[in-house]
Amino acid sequence: MYPKKTKLCSSRQFTLRFGTVPEDVETRLQTLNLNQLEELLEISLRVDAIAQFTNHLP
Repeated sequence: MYPKKTKLCSSRQFTLRFGTVPEDVETRLQTLNLNQLEELLEISLRVDAIAQFTNHLP
């Protein structure tokens, strides 16, 4: 229950941060584990644009 809810919250955070998140990026995010999502949430606060953010996707 929590992982799905956490992934939904993460997705919402990325949308709030960057606006529309491309579908291919959204799909990649859904495959990540919780540790990876936490790391990306921190990265999303340090970068200026979605293009920079996607460079950090595993």
